[in-house]
Amino acid sequence: MTINGVTIFRHGAPDQDRDSVDMSPRETRIDIALSAGQAEATVWTNDLTHGYVTINADYDDRPDTSPPLRSRPPSCWRPCRNCAPTRAPP
Repeated sequence: MTINGVTIFRHGAPDQDRDSVDMSPRETRIDIALSAGQAEATVWTNDLTHGYVTINADYDDRPDTSPPLRSRPPSCWRPCRNCAPTRAPP
């Protein structure tokens, strides 16, 4: 397992000290080699910094008093822009 170019785990055992990983860049790259073939995947996550959590903690947590949602048509198997639930008229 490599984080930002520093291999911290190799062949089932710790390698370099994880404190040597520079976590200051805006993007963090984590590479995991499973030695189970040639497949690879890319995963993007969101910002969980203190600032992001603080901003999102300010949202109102009072109960929602808006009208109930209308259901999707029975023929829809997943919500989409055309048939996503919408607010029922008052």
